[in-house]
Amino acid sequence: MDGWNEESRRYLSNEPKFYVPDGASWRSTPKKSKQGSGEPLSIEKGDKLTYALTLLQEQALQLYKSALEDGVAPELARLFLPANAQYTNWVWSGSLQSVSHFIAQRSKPDAQYEIREYAQAVHKLIKGIFPISLSALLNGSDI
Repeated sequence: MDGWNEESRRYLSNEPKFYVPDGASWRSTPKKSKQGSGEPLSIEKGDKLTYALTLLQEQALQLYKSALEDGVAPELARLFLPANAQYTNWVWSGSLQSVSHFIAQRSKPDAQYEIREYAQAVHKLIKGIFPISLSALLNGSDI
């Protein structure tokens, strides 16, 4: 079992921060999978997408701030913010078994690149604390 508590922006006054991939980070849809990514897009396409995303996020942030200034409740004002692009803080608690399951599932080649990077960071952290147990739970695999 595991659980987590994520920021909701209802009680925060700090500036939202957004993930913006650089031009080289945009990837195509994979040809043989429903998940993950295909080959990188051209830098030209990536730069165009990064520019468009930056404009969209700037507009969203302005709408959010404007709504707050107009007295809109934070839980409603946050609707203007693109949820999938926001960095967030959260507290994750769980058993070593649930963490090993997360690592195993999200380290697979067909997992989204960004979550694979995160799973590898979690793996490195947990391996330093529970090397033998984690290895056993991952069936001897060092991912």
